[in-house]
Amino acid sequence: AANITCIRLLNDSGVGNATTIIQMLETIANLVQAEKAENPDFQPHLIINMSMVVTPYDEQLQCLGLDGELLAAVRDGLQVAVQALASLDVIVVTAAGNDSDPRMGGMKCMEMMDGMRLGPRYPAAFADTIPQIIPVGAIDGTGQAAPYSDYPGANGIATYGGGLLKRDTTDSQPGHTVAQTPVDGLRGIYTATHYP
Repeated sequence: AANITCIRLLNDSGVGNATTIIQMLETIANLVQAEKAENPDFQPHLIINMSMVVTPYDEQLQCLGLDGELLAAVRDGLQVAVQALASLDVIVVTAAGNDSDPRMGGMKCMEMMDGMRLGPRYPAAFADTIPQIIPVGAIDGTGQAAPYSDYPGANGIATYGGGLLKRDTTDSQPGHTVAQTPVDGLRGIYTATHYP
């Protein structure tokens, strides 16, 4: 019986702009506030799903020298927008992030330590101070924390996201790999052999 509204904020490659995201959250807060002003008994029962993260994780920003005023402005703007929604009893469900992938340690500016699991990225990290935020991490098919998933925090939850992709090394074609079966991963609207 839910009404679902999809608002596209990201491009085909899943990339967006923090300003656009903040403005959309402010627009939603303004619409809910206007409805409450018109009808004081209005209960929004609104859940916003943000299956995305907005800024890189803190350790990466620090070692790239990007943890100054620009970062503070983006995070402050995001926090103000999310807090405005929370004050209207709007729930925000958001991704914890997928930065804990042990295969990507060399691609980051700091090496991942064995077994290190990063904390939630923003806006999920605001859950420590805004209880209306629900951070979501991932588990694999065995019910264990997925190796790539960031820790959603004490106020977060985890749901099935699948495990790390394993390659079939028995394929005889040079330079060609196929996913080993069975695949521990989601299949859904967007499933393809290559990322766009």
